[in-house]
Amino acid sequence: MNMHENGESIEIKPRKITIYNIELIKIDKEQKEIYFKVSCSKGTYIRSLCEDIAEKLGTIGYMKDLNRIKVGRFDINQAITIEQIEKNGIEFAKKNIITMKRLFENNEKIELDNETKGKFLNGVKIYTKKEDGVYNIYNKETYIGIGTINENMLKRDIIN
Repeated sequence: MNMHENGESIEIKPRKITIYNIELIKIDKEQKEIYFKVSCSKGTYIRSLCEDIAEKLGTIGYMKDLNRIKVGRFDINQAITIEQIEKNGIEFAKKNIITMKRLFENNEKIELDNETKGKFLNGVKIYTKKEDGVYNIYNKETYIGIGTINENMLKRDIIN
């Protein structure tokens, strides 16, 4: 049972997670702070992990700060700031911002004719024999966006 900032009790239901690695970075006895780096599966509540660690140490504790340094294939070392964009201009931004098209560039392409494109953009599910997954959607070599196939039905997902 966790407490909300308003003092209300919040029940966090148990879920199966995986901690791949946890590394102690620093113990600051003066500030009573522990710094650690964790690699974990999605769905891991780091706030709860901090509380669990404190409990195992026979004390109480909470999460003061959280820095996500990697999510999937995205690493903080690839990140750029608004200040960098302002300083370096639009070409810098175009080169460094990851568009949906670029994000899914290795996914298979589906070409839609004009009629099917209209249905797709209006949210109509389209029957297909392709495997379940995420696809790049094109119309006459023009990138439309992302579509998802689930049980032979293609639907729009994210439109560029």
